[in-house]
Amino acid sequence: MNTIPKGKYEGWLWKSDAREPEIITPDTEQVFSFDDNKNPFVIEGQLWDAQTRTSYSIRYVDGRHIVKKFDVEESDLDCNEHATKKSFIAHRLGKHQCVNMLQYWKEVPDDLCCGFPMLQPDKLVFVGFGK
Repeated sequence: MNTIPKGKYEGWLWKSDAREPEIITPDTEQVFSFDDNKNPFVIEGQLWDAQTRTSYSIRYVDGRHIVKKFDVEESDLDCNEHATKKSFIAHRLGKHQCVNMLQYWKEVPDDLCCGFPMLQPDKLVFVGFGK
């Protein structure tokens, strides 16, 4: 996927020729496209659309953009047994001092615990800026 559909996103895109990331605010609807053959390219990015509860992670690896989409359930935002809300102090994101993420967990059997399922970290999903 090289195009992210129209939405009111918040987050950031850090381009290869920039010293700091470009902050995206949900003021207007935007569409994002990533061309693997153009400079500057997006080194990394995180976008969150609160209306559709959709998060996108963008990374540039080995000459191509990797865009991952995550659909977040309403119950995950309130935290549950498979998702925990985490906040991190942000650097270089201007006035946005806090980044909110959801830490997802998955059950896997553990041979050291007689095969009982254990929770292990699965994915970390951006869900907007905090205060």
